[in-house]
Amino acid sequence: MKLFSVPRTALHVELMLRDEHCPPHVHVDDQTSLWEARFAFSFVSDNVILMDIDPIEEAPNTRTIDRIKAAIAANLAKCRAVWWEKIGTCCLDRRWMRVANDTVTILPKRERGSIQIHTARYSPAANHAVTLILQDGTTLTLQAGQGTDS
Repeated sequence: MKLFSVPRTALHVELMLRDEHCPPHVHVDDQTSLWEARFAFSFVSDNVILMDIDPIEEAPNTRTIDRIKAAIAANLAKCRAVWWEKIGTCCLDRRWMRVANDTVTILPKRERGSIQIHTARYSPAANHAVTLILQDGTTLTLQAGQGTDS
């Protein structure tokens, strides 16, 4: 499913709809150079990360990768909304988090004083709210992009 074009290129950002898996990510492929790249995004932070390029021998140049990342960053709300609508997860279930200075940080693993997320929901209609339901039953709501990933 094509989501949007990458400015100043002939590339399109797509969400594949079969066998998708966490983390949330989109695909970009170049039919002429025969490479495909995957870019991860988050419901908590505004980070866009290059996951991989296949085949690496055909990888695009840094300028093209930067243009793709910028296009995804500019369209994060759309990426999140379509991922949630089609895939149905924020990929935060059973992840560990920390709250400090009113900022939620998603952790790569359990740390002392961390809190486990039971499940998460996303609502593009509610001002892009991410609701985290914690293991103890409490809830925490934040705007998508207002937290951090470590």
